[in-house]
Amino acid sequence: KGNFSKHEKPLTKHSSTYFPEFTDSGSGSGKPFLVSRTIARQTTLLVCIGKGRFGEVWRAVCNGEVVAVKIFSSRDGASWTRETQIYTTALLSHPNILAYYASDMISRGGCTQLWLVTAYHAAGSLHDFLSTAEGVTPQCGLKLARSIAAGLAFLHSEVVGFHGKPPIAHRDIKSKNILVMANNEACLADFGLALVKASKGMNGEGTSDEASESGDALPPASLFAGTKRYMAPEILALYPLVWGGWVRARTQERQIDGKQSGECDEDNLSIPGELLECRHPLLSFDVYLSTDVYALGLVLWEIWRRCTGKQYE
Repeated sequence: KGNFSKHEKPLTKHSSTYFPEFTDSGSGSGKPFLVSRTIARQTTLLVCIGKGRFGEVWRAVCNGEVVAVKIFSSRDGASWTRETQIYTTALLSHPNILAYYASDMISRGGCTQLWLVTAYHAAGSLHDFLSTAEGVTPQCGLKLARSIAAGLAFLHSEVVGFHGKPPIAHRDIKSKNILVMANNEACLADFGLALVKASKGMNGEGTSDEASESGDALPPASLFAGTKRYMAPEILALYPLVWGGWVRARTQERQIDGKQSGECDEDNLSIPGELLECRHPLLSFDVYLSTDVYALGLVLWEIWRRCTGKQYE
């Protein structure tokens, strides 16, 4: 596990920067995943352009090129690990998948920061693009929709061969996790909750007794992945059952401790950490593929309602 390994990411038309020097994390636990040893020293952070569930996103410069740096805190290491492993082992080279450059782990002010360096797209997320624009033409809307569907189709597909990839479920498709490129096409981003299909019997944790097709044992996946607003009915149907059990358990704990139980808002869009760790043995991998498509439908609805055209005559 302590041996150095090389990972060469070829130059493509979607990534003009190439970071060839990779090594394992040196953590000594689990199968090594690939991180860059020097990327942080070559990168200058410029301005924070967004904040999300797992950290901040910065516009930065690396070797003279503008890039995006997603910074995770150490407590969100599982998401960084999953996203790094998926990028480096699944060979996600596609025009409508966010181009990945490198990952790094650094220490700043006594705190550990986990960096994920990707291509930078000035237009920002699809959510911001649709919110700030006065409207999009039907042609632009169609181009966005087709590119998003193409990226998701590639993600869900199995590519057989030496440079192949297993099927991957994104599990958090929403307009904030889709970036708009300069050519008015879109690309999928944020794979921190993604699930790789195992090569053999899939269980409720998204893993199997054997190694996955990508060759890496990713951290176990949870049942309630994604954003509640975009969750498919089959996932939401299980939510009250688990939520109810969680509320009852916490109420009993508070009563035993002599504390008054507070009210719980079941409509709150945030999901408690304990619920995110819940597993369900009946959910197959195909269920998560279907929920991605359901969420895609909601994203397409967001696009269509912002489309404008000449008034019908």
